Amino acid sequence: MSDPNDKALETRDITLPSGRVATTLVTPRGRHQRDASRIAGKDSSMMTFALVAATTRINGAAVTAEDLLELPLPDWLELLSEVLGGKGSSVPEPSPS
Repeated sequence: MSDPNDKALETRDITLPSGRVATTLVTPRGRHQRDASRIAGKDSSMMTFALVAATTRINGAAVTAEDLLELPLPDWLELLSEVLGGKGSSVPEPSPS
């Protein structure tokens, strides 16, 4: 999350299993996908890492896709679930009738 436009977007803090605090965008935008695609280039295996990096800070610092490759697996899985798993969906739950 190094784009100044991201400051206007809602974020959520989660504590990773290692105790680090990750700040993620609640609702990433299409531009984050575009930026991740540019970062990953022809290496499609880096696409997910690049998208998570584009939408996350850890302990207040921006991270790169390469930084995320070095995260302990429990931290990575938690972060991946948060960013891609829809926990941050801004679609409201239907109210009971």
